[in-house]
Amino acid sequence: MIEKIGTTLKIYRHRRSFGVTSSPFTGATLNHHLDNASGNFDNVAKILRKSFYVDNCVTSFETEEQLQKFIVESKILLSSAHFNLRGWRSQTFY
Repeated sequence: MIEKIGTTLKIYRHRRSFGVTSSPFTGATLNHHLDNASGNFDNVAKILRKSFYVDNCVTSFETEEQLQKFIVESKILLSSAHFNLRGWRSQTFY
């Protein structure tokens, strides 16, 4: 998308567009790697499989330690498919 603001052009780019042809392939690739997760990552794969909404993983954990472990293991699991997991957000209530 290109937007003209005064004399300046502002260009918006996305690496992936969802709701178009590539989305089913991206989803199939993700599911393939989750289905073939090794025994060490079975639990992480199960959580990821049921927690993706479009391109976001939405889940919760009881402790900060569980969250940190999930982040590390998720990145390891999906790095073989060159998925760069990022943009983690957490909200802690005490």
